[in-house]
Amino acid sequence: PHPLRFYAFIECGIALSAAITPLLLIGVRSLYFTTGGEINIGYTLATLLRIGMTLIVIGLPCFLMGGTLPAAVKYIQDDEDRERQRAGWFYGINIFGAVTGVVLSTFLLLEFFGAKGSLWLAAGLNLGIACWSFILARSRSVSEIVGSNQPVSIAPRADSGSSVGVIGKVDQRSVPS
Repeated sequence: PHPLRFYAFIECGIALSAAITPLLLIGVRSLYFTTGGEINIGYTLATLLRIGMTLIVIGLPCFLMGGTLPAAVKYIQDDEDRERQRAGWFYGINIFGAVTGVVLSTFLLLEFFGAKGSLWLAAGLNLGIACWSFILARSRSVSEIVGSNQPVSIAPRADSGSSVGVIGKVDQRSVPS
């Protein structure tokens, strides 16, 4: 799939999986109280249970967050940038964004919106980024084809059942499917 479209799907997954964390917290809390906690099941089993519950609640969003930067870098990467300077800039921007997010959430968002409000704000931002990425992926795909000055044909592609194909030197990854 188109790297930016893939990035948008990842952002949607982050938003949705983060949005259900309050429900997951209710479930794992109930599970932990049902077991009786550390007093009933012992230190080792209680620790393993807490680790497992943590993975249930934050595992999927964290896993998906780890995929955003590689997907974004894949989108901006091309053969002309052999030293991968754009990728380096993206990594730098990502680190700056991470630090900014930590500072803002710790000292501003949690104070003004609380934990749930901050969670909903973050999920909304991720969903907004996903929508923007879907729109950008679609418009960039069309502009890359139109602006390429290469012959374009609507014909079946040999590598898939898609009815969209390209003849010429246009990168097939840029063709909307």
